[in-house]
Amino acid sequence: MRALLLLCIFSMATRKVLYAQKDTVAWFTQPGVTLLNGDKYTSAAITAVTGVHYKQWYLGVGAGIDYYKVRSIPLLAELRFESKLKAAPFVYARAGYNVAWALEHQHTKPYVFWGTNSVFNNGKYAAAGLGCYVYRKDDTGVALTLGYSAKGVTELYDETIWNGTRTVTESRKLDYVFRRLDIGVSYRF
Repeated sequence: MRALLLLCIFSMATRKVLYAQKDTVAWFTQPGVTLLNGDKYTSAAITAVTGVHYKQWYLGVGAGIDYYKVRSIPLLAELRFESKLKAAPFVYARAGYNVAWALEHQHTKPYVFWGTNSVFNNGKYAAAGLGCYVYRKDDTGVALTLGYSAKGVTELYDETIWNGTRTVTESRKLDYVFRRLDIGVSYRF
């Protein structure tokens, strides 16, 4: 996370110098907030992507905090293509690794005195969508996006069952893939 912060600061420091040279590779940073709406939940996510762009192509890496159902940290790579129109509509795709970071109340707990709390394993993250800039000056601007994303996590826990004569411990594994609609706003500098 410290490396990502340093990369953002370096990006801001070199931005003005590189923008003057239109056909060179330049740095960008784009933090954003997203509303996530799935089949059972509505939640939010915060992301920050930083990277390089050349002409209309943007390639970056980023991280965020995703609060949908099970809190997690998506570590992602993003590829974006922007048109040359004034509103600069664009398409984007993200892919990466989803690190589970569940809150205490999100764990499955045993119903009786014995058993274990659940443990979450990491999964995959993917997103794609469309967007456009509602305000744009030079190479900075405010963007609105509409997309679709999916994140995966696996929950593991032991469940103790009384079958009438003895207790049996069963290991449970639940694979979750959360699919959601994304509506976001971000600022690129």
